Amino acid sequence: MTGTPIENCLDDLESIFRFVKPGLLKFSMPLSDMKAMIQDYLLRRTKDQVAPDLPGKIYRDIYLDLSPQQALSYHVAEREGIVWLRQLGQQVTVKHMLGLIQRLKQICNSDPKSGESAKLEQLESDIEEVIAHGRKAIVFSQWVETLYLIAERLRGLRPVLFHGKMTLAQRLSSLYQFREHAEYPLILMTYGSGGVGLNLQCANYVFLFDRWWNPAIEEQAINRAHRLGQRHPVIITRYIMRDTIESRIQEILERKRSLFHQVIEGQRPGLDVTLTLEELFELFDLQPNSS
Repeated sequence: MTGTPIENCLDDLESIFRFVKPGLLKFSMPLSDMKAMIQDYLLRRTKDQVAPDLPGKIYRDIYLDLSPQQALSYHVAEREGIVWLRQLGQQVTVKHMLGLIQRLKQICNSDPKSGESAKLEQLESDIEEVIAHGRKAIVFSQWVETLYLIAERLRGLRPVLFHGKMTLAQRLSSLYQFREHAEYPLILMTYGSGGVGLNLQCANYVFLFDRWWNPAIEEQAINRAHRLGQRHPVIITRYIMRDTIESRIQEILERKRSLFHQVIEGQRPGLDVTLTLEELFELFDLQPNSS
């Protein structure tokens, strides 16, 4: 049993059916045939079906420009990274590519040299508006260090933290403060620690400060607030820096969602988004094995 039969590519679904029904699926199948073949083995009940009265989700993508110092640091890092990848030539691995992507994403969050952050400025403005209307909010990031950066910037709003480096007692205390006390309207979470097993219907604003590579992980995080007992529409804000690795990753995330909808939910057509080394190179307009 799985809630996410396709997380990244069709290989995910095929591997499940190697166990469920060996030989049923082949990766070379047209998507329409694959969808037809799995119907007798797929039971899917969405929240829309079991909880029709649950308020909806509203997505808001905010595209931002890097601050001047952020832009300088970003372009230097990307240029140096591309030179490094070219020098590696045939020794380049997925790990090398992901390392550069992570470095660039962290600069998109905040310039390590100047501390400038267009995202932090926007988040502060957005959170202040949420709190002014008497609502609570959850902010997600990949990195614990980023949560502490946000906490310092928003310390006047009394944010509480929730991440895997805290003790169980500390995490429970943060949850209690956030759920039960109006004076703690903001909780900052990592995707890994706050993505599953929590009921946070007291909040109806969710901010994705940086994006996770897998849209299923993002949805699990969002659903901490969008659960039975939620009385208001859940407003999800996603920050994306223009003309950076983040906007390129956003395109891939949308393609992954499209693939899932086509094969599992039968909605709009999708694309094959298997992330090969060649496709990772395309994020930087490079050719594999270049020297």
